[in-house]
Amino acid sequence: MQKKRIRAAAYELQLIAVSSEISAFVSGENIDVNTYFIMDNTEKILETKIIKVRQEMVNAGLSKGLNNPETLNLSQKLDSLLNQYSQLK
Repeated sequence: MQKKRIRAAAYELQLIAVSSEISAFVSGENIDVNTYFIMDNTEKILETKIIKVRQEMVNAGLSKGLNNPETLNLSQKLDSLLNQYSQLK
């Protein structure tokens, strides 16, 4: 369990580190070649997070109801992840 938390924290740091590079790419600014590798990795990380949050949201919705604050919070988190993902495409 500890290794998963460390791995998740490392992924979070990668996302933070490349967010400005992604913004630059989306806006058409020049970026270095290494950024493309990072973006591919970031895309995979986002896909994994989207799957995880979507499943959490469905489970919360089924067990606690669609209007439960936890379900709504997860829905907003999923929206944010999907927006980030669409900016990479």
